Amino acid sequence: MMSDGKNIRVDLDELATLWSELKSASGTLSDVDASVGRIVDAIGHRELEGKVREFATLWEKTRGALIVDMDTMGGNLKAIEETLRSTDSELKKALDGSRS
Repeated sequence: MMSDGKNIRVDLDELATLWSELKSASGTLSDVDASVGRIVDAIGHRELEGKVREFATLWEKTRGALIVDMDTMGGNLKAIEETLRSTDSELKKALDGSRS
């Protein structure tokens, strides 16, 4: 987005790309196998196993919150992009009609 003090210019294609990348990143996080069972079984050290399980539990909560936040931001970006495209189209129609 750029501004010259009077006008705001928004690259709608860049907004659409950002939405797509955010959606992809959220999907990737959602698809992560959070199971640590095999890893813990391979550690062979009781205290370290506990720390790995603790980390995995905290990461799972954080990952879930991050996915929710990313999905919310993505939805907001998509709504902004669609609204701006619609507004741009309506303004163009109005201007074209006033020139007739």
